[in-house]
Amino acid sequence: MGMGSGKGQSRRALAVAPISAPARAVFQGSKWESFVKDSIPERTSLNEYYCHGKQSPLSVKKADLYWNKLATDLFLDAVAVGAIGIPGQYSPEDFEFRQIPTVPVEDGHEAISLKNKPRRQEALPAFSVLDDRGPMTNSSVVNLINEMADGVNRLIAS
Repeated sequence: MGMGSGKGQSRRALAVAPISAPARAVFQGSKWESFVKDSIPERTSLNEYYCHGKQSPLSVKKADLYWNKLATDLFLDAVAVGAIGIPGQYSPEDFEFRQIPTVPVEDGHEAISLKNKPRRQEALPAFSVLDDRGPMTNSSVVNLINEMADGVNRLIAS
């Protein structure tokens, strides 16, 4: 799935690579907040920015694709703006996101994994509790980015 207008992609292309890569993933919430404040109209939601205002589909398969795309694009932007610093031997594209099926289905969790080791995955909080229509500075968004950094650390530690 493409990003449509490519907002995130163009911002990622303009991001400056860190001078030295950390040994483990590092979360810097202030960098996310600066990125949102300086680059995105106030009160823009994750849904508006990454999915152009399209609602999360009702079918489970399409909803999984929606949340996977949103998680991937959010992660790529968080790394590009320095909100998540990842170890130098990895690139953001080495990681992928997908839904972990649960019962009931509505409570599914997103998982992060390395593309070259897809069976090894780390669960992230349920995206169903994420307010994808709230502002991108919402604490649930900032907490999720922090959880993504923690998920990277758990993956690379094992």
